[in-house]
Amino acid sequence: MRFRRPARTCALTLVVGLAACGDNIAATPTPTGTADDGGAADAKADAPPAGCASGKDPKDDAQCVTNDTGMFVDAAAADGGDGTKERPLKTLAKAIEKAQGGKGVVFVCGQGPYLEAVNATGRVSLFGGFTCGTWAHGGGKSEVAPAIGPALVAGKGATFLAQDFKWTVVAAQGDGASSIAVFAKEAALVELVRNDVVAGAGAAGKPGDGGTAGNAGTMGNLPAGMTRGTGGVTDCGGGVTSSGGDGGNGNGTAAQNGIPGDSTPKNYDEVMPALNSGEPGLGFNLGMGQAATNGRNGKNGAAGAAVGAGATSYGTLSDTGFASTAGGAGAAGNVGQGGGGGGGGAS
Repeated sequence: MRFRRPARTCALTLVVGLAACGDNIAATPTPTGTADDGGAADAKADAPPAGCASGKDPKDDAQCVTNDTGMFVDAAAADGGDGTKERPLKTLAKAIEKAQGGKGVVFVCGQGPYLEAVNATGRVSLFGGFTCGTWAHGGGKSEVAPAIGPALVAGKGATFLAQDFKWTVVAAQGDGASSIAVFAKEAALVELVRNDVVAGAGAAGKPGDGGTAGNAGTMGNLPAGMTRGTGGVTDCGGGVTSSGGDGGNGNGTAAQNGIPGDSTPKNYDEVMPALNSGEPGLGFNLGMGQAATNGRNGKNGAAGAAVGAGATSYGTLSDTGFASTAGGAGAAGNVGQGGGGGGGGAS
């Protein structure tokens, strides 16, 4: 699609309207494919947008704003209106439904907001900013602000024109969700004149999944009599190892202390060092009245140094909306320290 954009337009998206702050936007799609190149061409408008016979904007042509030329909408109107100036309809949806089967023109009064979405599937033109009751143009804009977006959807084959409107949607809800104010999908023609398109903030992406838990360390060997047991060694590959400390040899009067746990590399991030220190246990000592103690668990390995790479594209657009692209996986965490060896006993 190509779009023509008058001056003073701050932002305009081609197929999906995201945030925009311009006060004069016009978008007219043209075919992007031909029978020769095999491309799928956009739908073509069978007729220009509905409007005044004089060719003027309705705001400048009071004779165009009559019961014979279009439907009228007032959000404060009583139920049961027939769409005339005297008995306007209360909702945009009802007026658009009637207009698409008739003259294709809807006049809207008041600033709103109209708490509903606009869905155009046929040929319809909306003219906002009129003063309720008198139906003279007030110089402002009528706001459409549904509880959830988009505020405007121009569907397949639609020929749609909006003058003097503000399309507003709230911030997105849900991991990685987008806030889309205007969504045109395979529309034949879309023109937004003196429109504000205001989307809320997109939602933050879903946090990455936690890494896979590391393998448990290898159990050490049991002692044989007074001869200490040796610590187990876990080989993680690539020169990365985690080694439990050897136990202390036993002795009837003064046994040996255990050996601290170790790892290669030594890169730890321990939040409970009093419990997980990799320190060895103390050996039995008769003279000091010291009983043999257990070695401590090893320290936890630190998180991986490399964070995941950011997404390489914004995402993809389809007829169901916008899907963001996920970022890359983070690096694996560091190996934990082996536990300390237990102190030797008296027997």
